[in-house]
Amino acid sequence: MIALARFAAITVLYVAVAAVIMLPVYLALQHTPSGNSTFPQELTSNFSILEVLERLLINMPSVLNKSKLPNIYSSVFFLLAFPMFLSVKSIPWKEKLVTAFMLVFLLLSFQLNILDYIWHGLHFPNSFPARQAFFFIFLAISVMYQVYEKRQECSVKVLCIVGVAEAVLLAVAWIFAGKEMEYKGTHVYLVSIVLLLIYLFLLFIELKDIKNKAKTAKVWFWFLAGVCLLEVCVNTFVTGINSTVSKNNYEKNDAVIAKIVREKEEDEAGAFFRMEEISRKTVNDAAWNDYNGVSYFSSTIRDDLAEFYKQFGLRYSNGSVSYAGATPFIGSLFGVKYVINDEDVLPGVRYTKEEYTAGNNTLYCYTNEQALPLGFLVDSYLDEQFQFPVERNPFLVHNEFAKALLGTNDKLFVEASVYEKYYLGQNEDFAEGAEDAMNDSEELSTLAFEVPAEESPCMFIKNADSVDVTERNLISGEEKTYEVDDLEYRKILSFGVTSYPREICVTPSDDETKSLNALVYFMSQQVLDKIYDVLAANPMQIKEMSDTKILALIESPKTATVFTSIPYEEGWSVFADGEEVQVYAWKDAFLAFEVGPGTHELEFTYMPPGFKEGLIISVIGLLVSGILLFSGKKNLKKKKALKK
Repeated sequence: MIALARFAAITVLYVAVAAVIMLPVYLALQHTPSGNSTFPQELTSNFSILEVLERLLINMPSVLNKSKLPNIYSSVFFLLAFPMFLSVKSIPWKEKLVTAFMLVFLLLSFQLNILDYIWHGLHFPNSFPARQAFFFIFLAISVMYQVYEKRQECSVKVLCIVGVAEAVLLAVAWIFAGKEMEYKGTHVYLVSIVLLLIYLFLLFIELKDIKNKAKTAKVWFWFLAGVCLLEVCVNTFVTGINSTVSKNNYEKNDAVIAKIVREKEEDEAGAFFRMEEISRKTVNDAAWNDYNGVSYFSSTIRDDLAEFYKQFGLRYSNGSVSYAGATPFIGSLFGVKYVINDEDVLPGVRYTKEEYTAGNNTLYCYTNEQALPLGFLVDSYLDEQFQFPVERNPFLVHNEFAKALLGTNDKLFVEASVYEKYYLGQNEDFAEGAEDAMNDSEELSTLAFEVPAEESPCMFIKNADSVDVTERNLISGEEKTYEVDDLEYRKILSFGVTSYPREICVTPSDDETKSLNALVYFMSQQVLDKIYDVLAANPMQIKEMSDTKILALIESPKTATVFTSIPYEEGWSVFADGEEVQVYAWKDAFLAFEVGPGTHELEFTYMPPGFKEGLIISVIGLLVSGILLFSGKKNLKKKKALKK
């Protein structure tokens, strides 16, 4: 009991020392989708226990997002080692009991929703399920190591019974239960059974040689080690994550991007600007390449910000927001002045192109001539007057913003005329050779539409996660085909701007989607020009900027709202002419505040909520730790002196 109390006290003390980090993080998490999660009301099973045990077999594909199944493979040898671990007499029964209990408990924590919820910090993970799986793997490796260290104590008879029995059970599972498993692969069971019997044979021979003191025992040891190494390597090769790339491929464009960033920083002479990549590696490429962007992943991202991205048709998830799906309007609103792409596709009419090369890699940098500053004036009623429509249609959201801002019925996006083309002779083929790009199923339908020159077509697909696209030049007849995936997040698909008229044909890539449910709109550049002129009329001029402080200047002809494209956080404070003003979240997403008429000097400061309180607690924790450590050393010296 004393030991337990001491452990609890030390735990509390360690939490106190880390409060300067933990408290701000805890408070930030309250505004995330995870903060809105509720404790499960009833105990349910995520899957069957057989499906969990199947994850111990070789060649089971790695689970990432869609399934809650754990990745707990360590080696097929574990199936043989665990029963032998329980049979070794020199291993204390308490250790056996604790190890067995932990293994069973971890298996149940994968399967049962409440335990899974607790293990993941009182919420269900958005991806990478069963993050406590490494505990199971560590225990499994420990069991295998102890068994092999004490293999001489193992009964050959028991070894044979266990090995044969498990091989039979695997065969039965293969015949009767294999079809209901997450992964239906004959080779999973077959290879696992073969490996189990190989391990049984090698251990049997080695133990016989050890007891007979034969010199060949070492030979069988190396055979066993070689098979285990080969097993692990094969499993890694077969089940490795497909998105994994080599270091060279991962970094191939870094030199070009660094060149672009350096040049643009010199051109801007210290002024604030944002950049984005169309063909990115991750949503955190801005952090990786050291530039200001609007795409990022964070476990503390506010759900209101993600909702704003969602409404305007950008890619979003519970833990990330992305520029993918952005229209020229969003590019202007967010102040994205430069867009980098590996393809020569103009994002909009008001963009100019530059080509950059480093080594063998070439990228295109597009300059947005209508990029807005970090802050600008809008009418105070705009936040209330602009409302998201009930219908999930990002183009209507754009139009509602234009209507609220301009006070007219001008539409930023106009619905296009779309016709359906069936492939493979059901109707007229849309282009010669298009069969190489499109799915050859006759049941799949193709949506097609014609695009005049200098137009910006966009599509919002509601029911397909990936599509095949064919673009045909209506003057030259030249075609290009490509696939677009990652549409499960329901982002806008933009086709860029060309100087020639086109026919665009879109077909679902998967066999499950037979007919596309999609919206197609053309953006009006004239209306975007009007929007830009209104928003750019009263810009905020940045004089000085750091990670926690911004000094700026703004001139307002009347009482109005200063809108900033800074994601809203409670820790922001704004001072106008030395007096603090009340800040709020514009559309629950971006930092905004009101100013009166005149020229105002603005000061923005940021302090994470809970940081000061956490710092005080951490200092107290450190002082108490120091006192306890000092007194502990002093008592230890007294004890040593008394012994002398």
